[in-house]
Amino acid sequence: MPCGMNNESVARRPDYIAFRFPEAGRFVAVIATLRHRDHTDPPWAFWRSSQAPWGELKRAPAEYMRLGIDELTAKRMSNLIAASKSLPDEFIERMPVLHVGVPDFASPSPLV
Repeated sequence: MPCGMNNESVARRPDYIAFRFPEAGRFVAVIATLRHRDHTDPPWAFWRSSQAPWGELKRAPAEYMRLGIDELTAKRMSNLIAASKSLPDEFIERMPVLHVGVPDFASPSPLV
């Protein structure tokens, strides 16, 4: 387990997170499903957004612990994204804005 992680902190990690980040003068909303099986911190996650409606594997943002949402909401919002529909305005307005994104090199290396 990574330094600073114990069984209690692992148990409190969210399974789903929501946030938005600025890009090209607009905000991109992201619903992500965290993958806890590898015990990395931050964990890997499938990010779903208008840019990747079926998801792309990236590291969760460093602030992921404060971005948690419940499973039902995550699935509803992910289904809207997959159907190329807009998320409800009131939901988007409550999403935290991250000004520092996860760099492109944070994608996992191919399995050998």
